[in-house]
Amino acid sequence: MGSFVKIDLLQSSNVDLDQDLHWDVIVIGAGPAGSLAAMNAAKNGLKTLLVESKSFPRPKVCGGCLNERALQVLDEAGLLDRLRQGGGLRVARLRLACGGLSSDWKLKSMLSISRLAMDPLLVQAAIEVGAKFSSQTTAMVEQELVEECRLVRVHRVDRPAVTLFAKVVVVASGLTSNSLNLLDMKSEVAADTRIGVGTLLEAGWNQGTDLHQLTMAVGKNGYVGLARVESRRLNVAAAVDSKELKRVGSIPKLISEILSECKVPIPDGIDQADWQGTPALTRKRSKVSAQRLIVLGDAAGYIEPFTGEGMTWGLQSAALSADLIREGCQAWSVSIETRWEGIFREEIRSRQWICRGLSQLLRKPSLAKMVLRCARCAPWIADKVIAKITGSGNKIASLASFEAGEQPIESHA
Repeated sequence: MGSFVKIDLLQSSNVDLDQDLHWDVIVIGAGPAGSLAAMNAAKNGLKTLLVESKSFPRPKVCGGCLNERALQVLDEAGLLDRLRQGGGLRVARLRLACGGLSSDWKLKSMLSISRLAMDPLLVQAAIEVGAKFSSQTTAMVEQELVEECRLVRVHRVDRPAVTLFAKVVVVASGLTSNSLNLLDMKSEVAADTRIGVGTLLEAGWNQGTDLHQLTMAVGKNGYVGLARVESRRLNVAAAVDSKELKRVGSIPKLISEILSECKVPIPDGIDQADWQGTPALTRKRSKVSAQRLIVLGDAAGYIEPFTGEGMTWGLQSAALSADLIREGCQAWSVSIETRWEGIFREEIRSRQWICRGLSQLLRKPSLAKMVLRCARCAPWIADKVIAKITGSGNKIASLASFEAGEQPIESHA
């Protein structure tokens, strides 16, 4: 079983923000996108600071699933083995439940691990290659540029605020991304968007569930994902209608309604669980770059995910931006902004709208049930759709050994 990496947030990388004012790269946000961007920058020999507003480890609302595209990025970065050590579990099957119907599909390559376990592993990887890390540190990107540097105002919980200088600033600070409030880079929220809720339950589920199965329950007021993660904990994540949440009065009640509607057993302990929430999910930022600034991950725009796409978009954007960040530190040009806008549009945003279509389908249980019936008659169609969303199209050699080391798929109470 995996164990959490405990990072001493104020001491681990020995960074003194009062004295160390000048950086090649400042990365704001230590989620998967920010941590990988910081690691890549440090590997490229750039003086890199990674800041995070929260303490570590911290829970995050997330489905906890890394699909094949995400695993490809992590494998190329040499990080896949860390997830194995952190207790990540292979996910071999997707069960989609809607109303009284359910259907199973095999998954080629997927891994489940909570953000509570995963994020510290990626931060530690960035620290090990030379990045400096400061948690409990808020950051605001200033409008001014001085001496070919972007200014960032940072405030660590135990210190006075200070202004830092960076040749390139990378913003990967999540959905709301207050770090960009001073800039003309608006984030438009979709009118019909849902909110995210989630929790992490200790091992044990009253009806038993397959250790290697991702269950998606699709109801009229939202959908719920259930997946075992490290130490056989149960990760529960959902996208729900905020109006319905207000109607029922509590997150556990709404989750129970959706699961009951889909004939999926309700996990023990959800009434006593520590639930987390998110702001409105689906949103689009007007632009994802500015002078000496690149935006990654959820901060760049988000669509209700289905099977791990959120982390995939974040990790892919970090990998795709690495060369531009290095180039920008040498000499910034408008072409860097133009190229990043194009790369993000072609490689990330185009895939986000596939999920947008799926999320609209999932809002109509009657239509979802009809599609489910068709998929049961012609499973090869569903297989192709799932492969289109989750697959990289490339064989991941490291996953073969990872899966070989796993226990056979079996049910656990």
